[in-house]
Amino acid sequence: MTDMHGPDSLTIRLAGDLRMGLLSGRTFVMQVAHPAVGAGVNEFSAFRSDPWTRIEQITQSGIRYLYRGAAAGFEEGRRLRRIHEDIQGVDSRGRPYHSLDPDVYGWVHTVFFDSIVTAHALFAEPLSRAQQERLFEEWRQGGRVFGLRDADMPESVDAYWRFYAERIESTLEYNPVMDWILRGERVPKPPNLAWLPEAVWTRLWKPLGRLQRKLILGTLPSAFRAKIAAQQPWSERDQRCFDRFARFVRYGVPRLPEKWRTDPEAYRILNGLAA
Repeated sequence: MTDMHGPDSLTIRLAGDLRMGLLSGRTFVMQVAHPAVGAGVNEFSAFRSDPWTRIEQITQSGIRYLYRGAAAGFEEGRRLRRIHEDIQGVDSRGRPYHSLDPDVYGWVHTVFFDSIVTAHALFAEPLSRAQQERLFEEWRQGGRVFGLRDADMPESVDAYWRFYAERIESTLEYNPVMDWILRGERVPKPPNLAWLPEAVWTRLWKPLGRLQRKLILGTLPSAFRAKIAAQQPWSERDQRCFDRFARFVRYGVPRLPEKWRTDPEAYRILNGLAA
């Protein structure tokens, strides 16, 4: 079994591909589609008022979790559990939840495996069965880093996909957090654009918000996209436009130097460079 933190890590190789960034919005949407996760984010997160700080926090957490070695990864896992200890409430269906319930906390981790597989299926080379099996074992390692027990996670790739399909059908929902994201609500300017006039940022954000919506909807599992079609329709024309974009990415990105198409932290580990 490979170490998910080491230079032979398939997780680092695949998640470190910058094309994974094309699924960042989709990953968040799939996570918050769980009623309890969505309720927790809606009540306790500053993602609306200060999204850029939140994104930076998530980025730094991911770096500590994956790129700083096993000890740092487990410490980050413990830190995340500590900051989620007091997050609890009632979800959209009137059911009490606690963010550390395995079904809730585990769902956030569950989405990552699908996101990596989907990113490479759409924008790179689809993973072989052997690659999926290896990635899955590393994903289970990652779950243990997060504090999940083996019993909290599917035991095989096939069990994972059955579980994922069942959750899409029976559990996931369209909710206020997802609605806010997919409506492309204006967000505050990024700190590095503080000098930009508000009127200019407002005009820039409109097409960016529309692009974000198309990218998220285009990358969603087709079963979930169909489930939310009443709130977020997706036409054949939308699909054709998305397919053209995906072909462009599949053709263009591999022609870039490895350093340009790899996250710097992943590039350092994969090439044995000092931190």
